[in-house]
Amino acid sequence: MVDEPGSGAAGPGGTAPQLSVKIGIDTEELTGQTFPYQFDRSLVDDVDLIAATPGEDLNWLEDVYLMYEDGVPAVFDRYTNAFLKIHFEIPEGREDEYARKVLIAHLRAGNSYGIWLKHQHSKFPQPELGSWLAKLTLLAIAIGAIAANAINVYSGAMAFVTIGIKLPHHIARALVTVFFGVAGFLIAWWALADAAASYEAFLLLIAYWIGPWLGVVFADQYLRQGQHVAGFLYDRSYSNWPGLLSFLIGLVVSVLFFCNQEKFVGFVVRAVPQLGDITFFVGFLLAGASYLVLCRSQIESERALV
Repeated sequence: MVDEPGSGAAGPGGTAPQLSVKIGIDTEELTGQTFPYQFDRSLVDDVDLIAATPGEDLNWLEDVYLMYEDGVPAVFDRYTNAFLKIHFEIPEGREDEYARKVLIAHLRAGNSYGIWLKHQHSKFPQPELGSWLAKLTLLAIAIGAIAANAINVYSGAMAFVTIGIKLPHHIARALVTVFFGVAGFLIAWWALADAAASYEAFLLLIAYWIGPWLGVVFADQYLRQGQHVAGFLYDRSYSNWPGLLSFLIGLVVSVLFFCNQEKFVGFVVRAVPQLGDITFFVGFLLAGASYLVLCRSQIESERALV
């Protein structure tokens, strides 16, 4: 099936080869040819991996490793979802480095079969934007992001004001909005050193508190059975401390035992890593169950007064 390096003309536009029946499919089988850099190490020695992926947070090559296909060293081409075999001798201790160099050479040469298919079968032409249009598009994206974040900051500031912080009404919204806007900017600036990992951690942290919060909300709706609660939003004398306690129980216990972050791994996950990060689900169930136990009598008494 495999031709000599650089030989074989099958590819985009040619007759598709008959694929074998096996679990993995390699690039040689898909394209009907091999490429010189699969056999000649000197052709990839000069590949600069740092220049190929500028920016620490953009270095997706960190997820690329030397693998094996049919007992042969190979690197996985995610654009094709297939292996690219490496037939030259790889220096010991530099396996992943050369796997990444071969992949970069393959992509730069435009030989990835997945990219071939995209160019050949895309439904619409995909021309590059002109210089002025590209800049205008980026400007529109930037303005859209600023507008969306302004709304996020304002709504978050309003939520903070409603918890009872005593500030003059004519400056409360503006002051709190500016404060949280500056705080968010500084945190984002600090996280830029590794933006991808920081953003992933941020999304997980959001899930960690949303799970217990949802558990409390759903349990409250179940206990109230249709009772209207809008009036409580404007009653400063009303409190539901068992509800807050239920939320904290779900949050603290789920994070302490089931969190799976880079900086902290929960005690249960350390013993059973196959669980992954199930903090959201555990927090949801714990908070909901705690609320049903701690708040049932209070809510029943409130319903009796309606």
